[in-house]
Amino acid sequence: MDYLSEVKKLPQDIQDILLSAFGAQINQKITDKYKLSAEQGLNMMRLVNDIYIKEISVDKLIKKLQSNLNFDEQKAKKLALDIAGMKLLIADNYFNNEIKKYIANQGSNVDEYKEIVAKEMEELKKEQEQYAKDIEPDEFPPEPQKQSTDLGAPVTELSLVEKKKRLNEVFTEHLVSLLLLNDSNEFVEEINNEIIDLIVEEHKVKQEFINLILVNDEKLTHSEFILNNKPTKPTIANWLKDFVYKNGAEMFDNVALSTYITDSPNTRNLEEEERMLVRKLLLLYRNLAFFPESMPADEASWEIIPIEREEVLNRVKKQISEENSLEELRELAKDYPENSLERRAIEEEIAKFQISDFKLQNDK
Repeated sequence: MDYLSEVKKLPQDIQDILLSAFGAQINQKITDKYKLSAEQGLNMMRLVNDIYIKEISVDKLIKKLQSNLNFDEQKAKKLALDIAGMKLLIADNYFNNEIKKYIANQGSNVDEYKEIVAKEMEELKKEQEQYAKDIEPDEFPPEPQKQSTDLGAPVTELSLVEKKKRLNEVFTEHLVSLLLLNDSNEFVEEINNEIIDLIVEEHKVKQEFINLILVNDEKLTHSEFILNNKPTKPTIANWLKDFVYKNGAEMFDNVALSTYITDSPNTRNLEEEERMLVRKLLLLYRNLAFFPESMPADEASWEIIPIEREEVLNRVKKQISEENSLEELRELAKDYPENSLERRAIEEEIAKFQISDFKLQNDK
């Protein structure tokens, strides 16, 4: 199901609830409270979406949690109550007061959730005010610029809506193809510029794009892939689940990235080309999920789809080959800005050095 298209059909106030940053924090609180795996957390969010788009009714929630999360009835009932109180109660008018009735019918008290609903409404109002401020024009927008195509025919630049539509398709259906493109391909730079422009213009877009890659079922690699101790299809969504499960959902550095790429059970048997493909996906995820903190100081170097320019890498590899110790590599890394391509390459070499050293120590 294309959740984004379905969400876009909902009233604007409901869209705001589903796409709010504070709502994402509540998802994490529930995930932590019930110790959900990455896959269980994603299944829970899908059930919440299904209720909002009225694919299922709230009275089916306990049974769905039992089957989709493999919970016993008692644990499913507790989780269902928290979902109702923390994720659905804020929209009780939209649900025709069914959520209050549901909570009462389950033997609980709506007042238990009053504080968090009030906090949700407060944070939602702040987000809406910030959004209105972000898009408030200082003057009338300029006429669309014209540009020439290779055929010489002038075309109007894509509108905001057209850009979003194209990028939604990229993040849903063509992300693997984009990651496989040569880094010097102009289309990659064009897509990067569009993503960043949209995120800066309309802050909710970032979360929309994150949601799309977290459920993207494009197959990324071909070797056996294990998730939660079960053989699973190696999709973009499952690679991200595996990484988050092992490293957490916080901002991660290049050492953590390189350790996962080099020493994770799912990456060990990959061909080098596919290992680098996973690396590019994780860099994309970091660039997008933690934007703008994930960006280097130089705005001209900002990118969401990672571009590893060959001439830069070759120069840094030469420098790395001239250093003989871990301490020398750390000193070399300080010469480059945080999150720059050069710094990332050196930090990955540091990670390899540390992993090799750790294995040597264990073998003794």
